[in-house]
Amino acid sequence: MNDPTNQAAAAITEALRNGHDVAELIAHALCQVAADEGGIEEVLRNRSGSWEAGHLRSLMEGTAGPDGEGLEAYRKAVNAKGRQPVPTAEPEAPPVFRAEALATLTGQQATGAQR
Repeated sequence: MNDPTNQAAAAITEALRNGHDVAELIAHALCQVAADEGGIEEVLRNRSGSWEAGHLRSLMEGTAGPDGEGLEAYRKAVNAKGRQPVPTAEPEAPPVFRAEALATLTGQQATGAQR
């Protein structure tokens, strides 16, 4: 199973079956990659103008703030660019707008959005 899509799907399926909040897992994983790679736009660089990238940008901005100011809380690993990990606990309360970000992804209206 070398295909990245199948690997990601297997990881998400396993998390779901183990009772994890998959939406939160995906948001946090994307923010971790963004923190390690140098920002939200780095995650989207291979196809930044696509509709999929637009939704993922909204999700990451909703999780880490509109300018990615909360990304540092998600940094976990040394990456190919040589950035060193910043020891952090799980983010307690990064600037989140989860309901709004999820509404953007699903095309539904947010109700009771947390800020």
